[in-house]
Amino acid sequence: MNPKIVRWHKEARREAFKEMKQCEKCQKPLEESRLFIHHKQYSLKGVRSIYDLSYRESSQRGIVEILCTRCHYLEGHFAETLEEFRSNRMLHSGICGICNQFASKGWQRAETFKVDFPVCKKCSKSQRDKKILVTLRTNQLNLFQHDHEIRKNRKSI
Repeated sequence: MNPKIVRWHKEARREAFKEMKQCEKCQKPLEESRLFIHHKQYSLKGVRSIYDLSYRESSQRGIVEILCTRCHYLEGHFAETLEEFRSNRMLHSGICGICNQFASKGWQRAETFKVDFPVCKKCSKSQRDKKILVTLRTNQLNLFQHDHEIRKNRKSI
């Protein structure tokens, strides 16, 4: 990812958490780790990049809002399947197939690990879970091969 965008998000999260202690939609209290800066739009007339604006300017112009996990999910950045993610890269997040927690960019990690479920950052970093991912991927392949054999046998009968 572009370093400028990464830096903008880090600074914006820090600044947003100082200002906002609750979700702007449902008013649920926020923890810094569960705070999402939701971009309502990614372009603005007269501004080369929305990342040229500070978080405060973006917030005042209504470009971004602070949301909890549930409200961010409801905004539609979550993909249910790998195909849905591939057809629209904005649907980058999901629920981790290992720990059942929110997985920002979980579908990108799914492609890396060659599995068909999102993977959170914590699970992707754990050596133990990497073995689990390999095992899950192997099991998926075995199930696919087993199903393929059953279908092939049915056709030959």
